[in-house]
Amino acid sequence: MPPLLKLFLKQLISNPLKQVSFGQGIVQATKPNACIMPIMFGLGLQIDRLGLRDLQDEVAHLGFCMSNAEVRHFKLSLMSNDDMESSAETKQSVPFAQFVADNFDHNV
Repeated sequence: MPPLLKLFLKQLISNPLKQVSFGQGIVQATKPNACIMPIMFGLGLQIDRLGLRDLQDEVAHLGFCMSNAEVRHFKLSLMSNDDMESSAETKQSVPFAQFVADNFDHNV
């Protein structure tokens, strides 16, 4: 969250968890496709795990969690082919780590 937003929410709200929640909600609302805030995404995953798709769509429409389509997109990206992972060639390969960064405009 931007520092001025933190300061503003600190003056309005005394509970630190609520400050973070509202701050992340504001950032998510201002740049919906640029970033995924962890609290909204976690709430969307939790509601999806409970199987309440109608509730998830309604809460996502109000802006408090990720939509069902976004959660499905995340789940599909985690799927992998077990046959490829268990091959001997993969097990003997050297570990590989990659770091990817992108700029984010905080001065919105």
